Amino acid sequence: MFILIEARTTSSVIKCPKDYLPHDNNPEIPANSTLNCKDGSSLHKWQPDPGYEFRFSEGALSADQQYGVPAVSLHRISMARESIMHDTDSDMDSDIEEDISSMQIRFWGKPSRLDLRAGFHYLAPKRVVNIPGCLQDSPGSAWQLMLIPHSGRKVMIVMRSMSNINLILVHGDCEPGEEPVNTMVLPDLIDLRDVYGLSLDDHRGVITLLSANGCLFAIPYA
Repeated sequence: MFILIEARTTSSVIKCPKDYLPHDNNPEIPANSTLNCKDGSSLHKWQPDPGYEFRFSEGALSADQQYGVPAVSLHRISMARESIMHDTDSDMDSDIEEDISSMQIRFWGKPSRLDLRAGFHYLAPKRVVNIPGCLQDSPGSAWQLMLIPHSGRKVMIVMRSMSNINLILVHGDCEPGEEPVNTMVLPDLIDLRDVYGLSLDDHRGVITLLSANGCLFAIPYA
């Protein structure tokens, strides 16, 4: 088990040894165990672009480890308040912040072979993707529209940027040189402002959208 703790400019990955967890070869474990995090953690420092700051984490989603991407984390990055005031000469409002914000998606996987040979068995950021805009809220709810399938190799999010709302599919398993971000083309009858739920089957290549008025749409993407 890995525990991912992320702050504005750092990510800590804590490894919990399998001896602490029940499994086939360890069916009887103590009722309580204490994990010394300082002895079992790896630290990754992030360097934001000049003029930007990491505002906050939108969340971390876990997946099936056998596919090589056991975790994906999402972060909203905004321009530093001093830069906004200098560029606009006005108070920062939601419209301005939306236009200069971006989402950073981090796919976490196995470390490099060099790290493995050195004895580092922690998770490492395998692919980092930035998308302009911010997450769209679902109607009548406080949660935001983002998900990963059980493989963890893709992320589907509804993004709002420059007054446009788009369904974005981000690939964490694409080959070098391939575009990791695809904006999905949807029928005109689907209004993403009314989408309440998402589903992604990356084996069949089908996206499912649930609207607030009870309509269910299944859309193939591959």
